[in-house]
Amino acid sequence: GKIRTIAFDLGSPGDESHQVEAVRKIASDFPSFNIVVCHLSSPRRNQDENIKRELEMLQKDNIFFDTAALFWKTRPEDYPFPTARKYLGYARDIVGAEHLMWGTDLPSTLTSATVKEQIDYAKGIFSEKEEKWFFSKTAEKVYF
Repeated sequence: GKIRTIAFDLGSPGDESHQVEAVRKIASDFPSFNIVVCHLSSPRRNQDENIKRELEMLQKDNIFFDTAALFWKTRPEDYPFPTARKYLGYARDIVGAEHLMWGTDLPSTLTSATVKEQIDYAKGIFSEKEEKWFFSKTAEKVYF
C-alpha cells in the first residue's frame, strides 16, 4: 500500500509544543502511519535521563527519529560533539538503528560543522549493518 509518513518537530523539552505523549497516542491510533520525530526529540545538553525516558516512551514499531541538527541542539560543543554522540548511543540501544535516520538541517548547521563533520561524528557508534540503516535504509523505508 501507499506509505504514509507524518513528521513532527516537537521543539525542545520544556517548550509548549514538546508533546511526547501526544505523539505516542497518534502512533497508537494510526498504526499504519510512519511517525517521524525530528531532531531525536531536540534534547539539549545535560538531559540524559529525559532523552532516555522519551526514547523509551516512543519505542514503537511505527515511530522513527531523524537526527538532523542533533549536534546543533546540544551546542556549544566542538566536533566530534560528545553529547550528540552519547545521545545517538542511547537511541541505538533503546529504539535501534532501524528507527534512526541521519540528517543535517542544512544550511544553518554549516555555521558549526562541515558536512563531512556532520557525517563523521556519527561514525563508530553503530555496527556496519546499523550504519546502513542509520545513513540510508531507515529513510528509504520511511519515506519511499
